[in-house]
Amino acid sequence: MELSIIILTYNGEFYLDEVLASIFHQKTQFSFEVIIIDSGSSDRSLEIMEKHPVRIHRIPNSDFGHGKTRNLGVKLSSGQYVVFLTQDATPANEYWLENLVMPLTENTDVAGTYSCQIPRPDCNPCEWRDIELRTPPVGMVKKVNFEDDLQKNAYEKHYQLFMRFSNVSSCIRKEVLDKMPFKENITMMEDQEWCKRAIEAGYTIIYDASSAVYHSHNHSLRMIYKRHHDFGSSLKDFTDFNFAFKSVFIHMFFESLCDFPFIIRQSTKPLWKLKWIIKSPFIRFAMYYGLFKGLQHG
Repeated sequence: MELSIIILTYNGEFYLDEVLASIFHQKTQFSFEVIIIDSGSSDRSLEIMEKHPVRIHRIPNSDFGHGKTRNLGVKLSSGQYVVFLTQDATPANEYWLENLVMPLTENTDVAGTYSCQIPRPDCNPCEWRDIELRTPPVGMVKKVNFEDDLQKNAYEKHYQLFMRFSNVSSCIRKEVLDKMPFKENITMMEDQEWCKRAIEAGYTIIYDASSAVYHSHNHSLRMIYKRHHDFGSSLKDFTDFNFAFKSVFIHMFFESLCDFPFIIRQSTKPLWKLKWIIKSPFIRFAMYYGLFKGLQHG
């Protein structure tokens, strides 16, 4: 087996069938298995899985952890390369898998690749703009020669850009994961923490924009705050990132100002635009205040 595709599920019935159908319609030269680790779904997720040729491994919800459960998936896998895909990330076309894996087969220095994310049609405009900034339509190769002072200084100054990596859709060489598993004692961001270690160990990371998935969220303000609180507490565990209280308001105003023209340009009704112009500052405040509190209190 060349590839193992690992999907973690919990009450994922809404997109799961289309995700699995898209996987099994991929045009690829690689043989692959699909392993689903379910952490106590109570909806139709298990029924949907059983319609597809997948291996199902069930764990109690209390045993779930973003790093821990993905490491379990690696142990259960038999592929040379391990693909991680979330339950709500639908491959955008038949070449998602081929384009994601090929860079690893062409260069043994490449430890991991990750995909472009395309917002779903119902995505709110603030999230839409953020996704386009994080995963642009142009690919990227990330490698640092730490013996070169210019490269080393650039990395130290901009490490947050270098460590961008997403297990929404990614592929990692299994032998690298055996040596460098995901960190299990952080709440979230196991993917970016791993990417940071991989780059610092001398590996190359590739963002391949030709591999794409449909993926976005429409979270409530409470959930936006919680997610960014978790981001902050996780960042505190593996970076020296600082975020002062005044930065909450600076970023809120700056991002809101950037949201406004993006919203205005959308081909939608004026009332829809007005609604999101009003909501944007609240969304940005929830994000950055959550990040601040997470960094402060862990």
